[in-house]
Amino acid sequence: MMFRILLNIFVISQIIFLLLSPTLKEFWLFSFYYQRIFVPFLKDDRKYKWKYHLVPIFYVTLYTYMVLLYFTKLNPIIKSQLTILERWVIIPFSLLISLLSGILTMRIRPESSLGFNSSPYQDFEFDSLIFYPNTFCSTCRLEKPARSKHCNICNRCVLLSDHHCIWANNCIGLGNYQYFYTFLVSNTLLLGYAFLRIILLTAYSDIGFPNIVLTFLILSGAFFAILLVFTYLQFALVYDGMTTNEKDKWFTIQEFMREGRLIRTDNGQWLIAHPEEPAGQATRFYSTNAYDHTIYCPVNFRPITHHDEIPNIYDKGSFLKNLKELCKY
Repeated sequence: MMFRILLNIFVISQIIFLLLSPTLKEFWLFSFYYQRIFVPFLKDDRKYKWKYHLVPIFYVTLYTYMVLLYFTKLNPIIKSQLTILERWVIIPFSLLISLLSGILTMRIRPESSLGFNSSPYQDFEFDSLIFYPNTFCSTCRLEKPARSKHCNICNRCVLLSDHHCIWANNCIGLGNYQYFYTFLVSNTLLLGYAFLRIILLTAYSDIGFPNIVLTFLILSGAFFAILLVFTYLQFALVYDGMTTNEKDKWFTIQEFMREGRLIRTDNGQWLIAHPEEPAGQATRFYSTNAYDHTIYCPVNFRPITHHDEIPNIYDKGSFLKNLKELCKY
């Protein structure tokens, strides 16, 4: 018992040191954790590539453990309380869909800028606000298509990029959105079903709370809550007609608007007031294109004061239309 307590204290203390190291890195102890552990393992995405396999291995291990736990320990206890539909359709089908969608999400890579010239990938226009034509990736040395992003982990420019999913160790982008969303929804429903069904069984039957039931209840409940929040956040972005990658770009644009530094010229050019000049009185401006370092001095322009004045041409107007746009390839 004492060894277990000491082990828990040690593990928790190491996690705390690691999490605080970026903030307190000027102190020698935290500096060690920051330089030797945090930077190479968490911040630097070019070192120790094997680390990106740890989370998928953890997921597969946890999934396998919970499935074995259910069939070997829990199922004999609750089997008589389940309906035929649950035993032969709902549970097997849910487990199969979760497993297959997870494998497909991990294995199917999204399209990259190498296939940019193929006609289906040119559907995405440049809005000349957050995406501009004639810009080139500094790493790939290839033209950056609209809605693309370079992933340092995958070492490629991903088309219609959302994010690099640590659970799948794969980028989510054009060509695998449908598998990723199926993976999210199926796992959320499976864990939610397991959690709620066990609660009902313990409430309305005499199986009680043996250790196996309690263990399964805690695991399914905790991961159900995490997945539910993450799935909601992902679909909220779909509703708004943006990806995770684009969310940060739109936030930056709207932050410039709130600061009174965003303008639009009469010819439709989007510009940001020079940082050395006061907002509302600036005469020098930069483009919202980070690759354009030209200083502009427009005469006819209007300040942007409301987000309704900032169009999102990638928003098709409804959740289903946006979802179809992401999953149609």
